[in-house]
Amino acid sequence: MYSLTTLKNTASRFASDRSGNFALTFAAASTVLMLAAGLAVDFSHMLNVKTNLSQALDSALLSTAREIARGKVSEADAQSKVEQFLAANLNTNRIDPAATHLAAFKLNTATNSISATATTAYKVAFPVFSVSPKQSISVASAAAYAERAVEVSMVLDVTGSMAGTKIKELKVAAKAAVSEFIDNGSGNTKVAIVPYSFGVNTGALSKYVVDTKGKPAKDACSTERRGAEMFTDASPAIAKATRADTINYVDGKTYSYAVDCPATPVQPLTKNSTALKKMIDTLAPVGGTAGQIGLQWGWYMLSPNWNGALPAASEPAAYGTPNLDKYLILMTDGMFNSEASGLPGASVPTYSGISMLSGRLAMTYCEAIKAKKVKLFTIGFRLKDIGNAAQQKEAIRMLTDCASTPSGSEVTFFNAEDGAQLTAAFKEIAKRVERVSLVN
Repeated sequence: MYSLTTLKNTASRFASDRSGNFALTFAAASTVLMLAAGLAVDFSHMLNVKTNLSQALDSALLSTAREIARGKVSEADAQSKVEQFLAANLNTNRIDPAATHLAAFKLNTATNSISATATTAYKVAFPVFSVSPKQSISVASAAAYAERAVEVSMVLDVTGSMAGTKIKELKVAAKAAVSEFIDNGSGNTKVAIVPYSFGVNTGALSKYVVDTKGKPAKDACSTERRGAEMFTDASPAIAKATRADTINYVDGKTYSYAVDCPATPVQPLTKNSTALKKMIDTLAPVGGTAGQIGLQWGWYMLSPNWNGALPAASEPAAYGTPNLDKYLILMTDGMFNSEASGLPGASVPTYSGISMLSGRLAMTYCEAIKAKKVKLFTIGFRLKDIGNAAQQKEAIRMLTDCASTPSGSEVTFFNAEDGAQLTAAFKEIAKRVERVSLVN
């Protein structure tokens, strides 16, 4: 039998025992934790659904706006086309197509835009705290389809260092760019191509080129235009381009070479993608890198001052024309190392971090081009192959500074390390140039 003392000790231990309280507390807490976890899962899933629905609506409106602008969809059929694109772009793993529809649609002919609200139903996995088992999720977006024209001048490096694999990769990338701009574009985009090395082959425009004495040039090759209009886009009726006989090439030392021009002549603005791609296939490497001469002629292809000299179908629109944008894309695989300007180095503006005279000449052209509200993109291709680290740094500095100042997260200088990245760079630029854009 328990003694009175034993009984008192047992009662005391029972009174002080809190193990049951822990169980009760855990039971209460685990219920709250499970509810919180359920809410977190539902919130995460709902956020994913909203993101996917928003992306699908954005894509549907952009695609429809593009089709309206190209005349493939009438304004009367715009809503049904948005609905078709929306259904095609839904991530059906997360969104039930049967529960998704346009809650509102508006076509504004005054602003040439379409807007819509899309709604879907989300089935709540953990309907707690009186939450409805079905939640409605809505997103809104808009896109413009203004008749916007685009003029693009692609200035391409075809120097000797582009031989072999690199010239092949350039051809693939350049043709992909043409496809994006023209075949898959708005229908209002024209593209010009200017291959450059020691100079530019002016082709049918050779009558606007003279030698250093002002006499008709012996061939279609052009170096820097000399004289007061050197850094302008003045009409060739005011000042013709120049054809020097020799060019200064710098590679540790300065050498004088006869000017070799690309075999492929410039192609003024055109919508003919077939002609552009055939031209690209003829690109062949030769000579050194006088990118400033490529910039000069790339600018001429966009300049209304050259109207009358250029073929009628290739004449650029005036600067500042409403609903028209001008772009120049400069591509190179190295630093600029050749010039035939006839200028003493001291007379050319200096730029921080750029020592080469040809680079400083190029920067002077870059600033003049951007002053005309031409958007300038630059692409460095396999710059890591430049043997001298200091020259590689200078090339990157020049291309970065030559490009237009980025807006927000925009990229205007691309450093492509291989052929795939070169193609991707051209495509990304084409995407940014695309005249159809989200307005909110």
